[in-house]
Amino acid sequence: MKEASARRRRELVERMAAEGIDLALLTEPDSIFYFAHLWGYLGLENNRPMLLAVPRAGDPVLICPAIELAMARRMTDVSDIRVWVDGVDGEWPALLQALLEAERPRIVGAEVARLPGLVAAPVRDALPRAKLVDIVSILAEMRMIKDAEEIQAFRDGGRIAMAMGRAAEAKVAPGVPEYELTLAAAEAGVRKAAELLARDDPDSLHTPHYGALPILQSGQDMCLANRRVTGRVLEAGDPILYCFCEMATFKNYRTAFDRAVFVGSATDEQARIYEAAIAAQKAAMAAIRPG
Repeated sequence: MKEASARRRRELVERMAAEGIDLALLTEPDSIFYFAHLWGYLGLENNRPMLLAVPRAGDPVLICPAIELAMARRMTDVSDIRVWVDGVDGEWPALLQALLEAERPRIVGAEVARLPGLVAAPVRDALPRAKLVDIVSILAEMRMIKDAEEIQAFRDGGRIAMAMGRAAEAKVAPGVPEYELTLAAAEAGVRKAAELLARDDPDSLHTPHYGALPILQSGQDMCLANRRVTGRVLEAGDPILYCFCEMATFKNYRTAFDRAVFVGSATDEQARIYEAAIAAQKAAMAAIRPG
C-alpha cells in the first residue's frame, strides 16, 4: 500500500499541474491515509491535527504530532516528517507557516468545505498572500476509480461482512435479546479480519477490530431506520433488520451491508414486500456497467 500511496501522489501532482495549483494541503484523515498510508492516530478529536503537504515541485511533507512520530515512521513512505509538541514553539501552525514561507505557493488546494474549525483559521492565517482553492472534486475523481489494492480490501471486507451476517443469523430465535446477534457478528468479524491479516499482511499495523455501535431493529421498531441495538427480546414472527455498515471496517475501508431476516417464518405480506425489494435490487445491479 505504500507503493500505492506514492503512485497516488504522483497522479495528484499531475492534476495539480493541470489546474495551476502549487501545493495541496490535506487534513482529512481519509485523505492522509490515501496519499500517505498513515492511519489510526489520535488526531483532531484530541486537538492534534495531522497535515500532509504535497507540493507540485518537491517532496511531500507530513506535519505530525510528536507523540505519533514512531508510528508514522513505521507506516508512511513520506520521509520528511516535521513534528510538533503540545504547547511548545507555536505547535503545528508554526510549522505550517514555515513550510509556506519556504514554498511560497501562489495557489494552495485544500478540502475547503471539510476544513475543521481548529484547522481552518490557522490555515487561512498562514496564507495571507496565497489563493485557497477547493480540490475536493480532484480528490473525488481520483478516488472514484479504485485501484487493485482498494478492490482487494473491498473483497476482503465482503468476506468479513458475510462471516458477520451468518453469525448473527445463527443466533436468531425467540427469547434471544438483540445484542446477542451483534455480539456474535462482532466476534465473527474480528476473527475473519484477523485471519485475512495473518494471511496477507501479518506485520501491518491494521487492526481486525472496529469501533462503531451496531444498528439493529426488530419487531415493531423496524421502522426506526438507524436505531442502535438494544436488549429487546426477539419474539416469534418478528422481522429483524441489521445494518453493519460501520462495523465491517477493514484496512480503513467500510463495507456497507444490511440484511432482513425473520424469527421463524415471514407472513405472506412480509414475503411479498421482501421479494419486491430483492427484484428492485437485482434490476438496479443489472443496469450497472461502464459509461
